[in-house]
Amino acid sequence: MASITPVYGETRMPARAGRPRDSAKRDAILDAAHALFFARGIEASTMEDIAAAAGVSKVTVYGHFGDKLTLFEACVRRAVAGMELELVQPRPRGETLGDRLRTIGAAMLRFLTSEQLVAFDRILAVEAARHPELAERFFQAGPYNCRDRIAEVIRAGGAAGEVLVDDPIRQAEELIGLWQGMLHKELAMGRAASPAAAEIDARVRRGVGVFLRAYAPEKEEGR
Repeated sequence: MASITPVYGETRMPARAGRPRDSAKRDAILDAAHALFFARGIEASTMEDIAAAAGVSKVTVYGHFGDKLTLFEACVRRAVAGMELELVQPRPRGETLGDRLRTIGAAMLRFLTSEQLVAFDRILAVEAARHPELAERFFQAGPYNCRDRIAEVIRAGGAAGEVLVDDPIRQAEELIGLWQGMLHKELAMGRAASPAAAEIDARVRRGVGVFLRAYAPEKEEGR
């Protein structure tokens, strides 16, 4: 008989073979979990509450996700899915690296500065202090994943001779820092409101310009 292991204050149900998962039920579970995580925090949202809000059984929730951390990770991945589409799209013919980075940066900054995500960051900061694995799941599903995708774009730009590349991961982090500046902290502390589209575009354009000048190919001899 398969064992049931406690995970994050819940019980983990053994996986079962069977027919394919019902995608409508999966979406309902994710919708319910997303709403409860934002409203109550992760610790206070039980799998029983999520099942009730989704209109499914607790067994169905466990059958789809196994435990609450996995469900949380799935919520994060779904939340960033729209932004990820910008990161994985092939570059249209004639599009420069600067064009591509501006498109990606605008999508990322819109997501990072949304009121919902800022509120969620506050909840996560409290929860992660009690459950370090939660922070690891979040970073792997969201920030690290996006950073790595941007690094791939930078690496491709280097291969095409558009930019010097020495450490694409570090360079991606530098670029994200140029886009955000102090804004992320200001939002977290309630000292700023989510920026308008024009401000996002201006931040991204300036950040990309600084980045491309810093790593311009013609500076290779002096580096």
